Amino acid sequence: MRRCKNIIIKDGYKTLHFSAMGAAIPLLLQLSLALPPILPFSSDEIHTEILTGTVEVQDEILPEDEEEDITYQTRGKSTLKVTLKIGDGEFSAGPTRNSKRRRQGKAREGAGEKGPELIVYGEPEQVDAEMFALIFGGLCGTGVSVSPSSVSIGCSYINIVHITPPSAMTYTLTESITPVVQPDISYHPDEVKYKQRTARRLSENPNLPKSQLPSGFPSRVEGPIVWEGKDWISEDQWVFHLSPAHLQEIDDALAHFKALNRAMGYISNDTFPLPTLSKILVSLANELYSGRGFFVLRTIPVDKYTRSDLAIIYAGISSHVGSARGKQDGTGAVLAHIKDLTLSHAHEKGGIGNAAYTTDKQVFHTDVGDLIALIALATAAEGGVSRISSSGRVYNELAATRPDLIKILSEPWILDTFGGQTGYTTRPLLYHEDGHIIIQYSRRHFTGYGNQHRSSDIPPITEAQAEALDAVHFLAEKYSLGLNFQKGDIQYINSLGLLHARDAFRDDPENVRHLIRLWLRNDKLAWPTPKPLQPIWQRLYSVPPDEQRFPIEPEIRRKANGATK
Repeated sequence: MRRCKNIIIKDGYKTLHFSAMGAAIPLLLQLSLALPPILPFSSDEIHTEILTGTVEVQDEILPEDEEEDITYQTRGKSTLKVTLKIGDGEFSAGPTRNSKRRRQGKAREGAGEKGPELIVYGEPEQVDAEMFALIFGGLCGTGVSVSPSSVSIGCSYINIVHITPPSAMTYTLTESITPVVQPDISYHPDEVKYKQRTARRLSENPNLPKSQLPSGFPSRVEGPIVWEGKDWISEDQWVFHLSPAHLQEIDDALAHFKALNRAMGYISNDTFPLPTLSKILVSLANELYSGRGFFVLRTIPVDKYTRSDLAIIYAGISSHVGSARGKQDGTGAVLAHIKDLTLSHAHEKGGIGNAAYTTDKQVFHTDVGDLIALIALATAAEGGVSRISSSGRVYNELAATRPDLIKILSEPWILDTFGGQTGYTTRPLLYHEDGHIIIQYSRRHFTGYGNQHRSSDIPPITEAQAEALDAVHFLAEKYSLGLNFQKGDIQYINSLGLLHARDAFRDDPENVRHLIRLWLRNDKLAWPTPKPLQPIWQRLYSVPPDEQRFPIEPEIRRKANGATK
């Protein structure tokens, strides 16, 4: 109250702007009602304008499903803006006010009183007028408008910010709120729209390609996992053929585990022993983390086994590649069936919001977790080629040509949770960790897919983010390698260092594409997990053996609340 009075009487300001939100509104009402009677002006000279409104605020929501991130919900909160004007509202100042203010500040400090922190912009000799903004923090967060003739005041606790402007300059810091809409972007990338968006953004700011890379990100990364599709000449470079002796070891290990009469969650490299094949698998696991990032085992005679035995074999072999199995959903399932479920599961509440369960093309993306394993129980009549691409190669291209997009990708994004919890999660899509480039994202969280549209009550992505999404996809496509997935193959890829996609396909009665997925991690060989991803990884690999589910028949992944993922 005293500071407001002094700003008007001693400092010469004749217009004050107050703003408050939520629980701070009563405080502002008290201030605006109590201030006029203590001012040496008649009631005719004091004019008060009041404006009410609503702003959106965000609440953190802790998830019930430990697989989910912390989410946010948006809600409205009341606001109050009060403008107090003396006479014509014009500023009037004394010629020695600045020096007096500095001496007074020092006197208070010497007397042991806690004065406000002074923030000065401009040289003292350039001073024409002082500006004061009373910013009320805590419960607030509204915009501040400052000029040499008026002061904007926010709500809650008072902190004085002393701003000294250069002469003949007027500072106006305003927050303009305009409707923000989702860019014209869909799950399936449109190259024409991508090029148009790029051209438009570059015309608006031709200096984007000259931007600096964000701190900690290199101009280029090297290593065996940084490659282009054309670097690979023959599939013999990545396919390991199982011999009859290896297949016999697998049969012996199956018999050994079944004799233990233990739950399938206890499958491990100890309970599924492979005397000679294990060393080969460990070497191939090293190739995932320290080499090219992928390999294929060929071939498991899948028709020889029951579905249950095949699940044991698949998990058993994979336990020698990755010691930890990640849960695929909120029900503790560690196996996920990847096939067209549009007809068999058309009744599902919420529909199918993931291209994995359709015959549609899956665009480039990554899965959560370190490693992905896929076994082919059957292949499609046509199409369905599995494609992989080096994240490091994509990064190098962007770092050299569009470093501004590297910055965009390295900043927090808003990921739609599609009803798992109200709201969304936030995290970057790009990381540089211990010398490794890691891209971790799925496009549908930003564009929606099928019946799962991008939620309308969460902030949309930006035009820059839309361009970055398309840039990652089209570069990954440009440098990709297509893998010839055969029946009985097991494909392993490093999901931290490689992006993957799938061509659209066509089934017929005799050929119905059906894969089963595992998410794995090799604790001895693993890359350090970026800090923003650590909570997800910890939940992913935390399911105890007794709680691991191995669904034998196809099902859609579910959240803990039963909603489809």
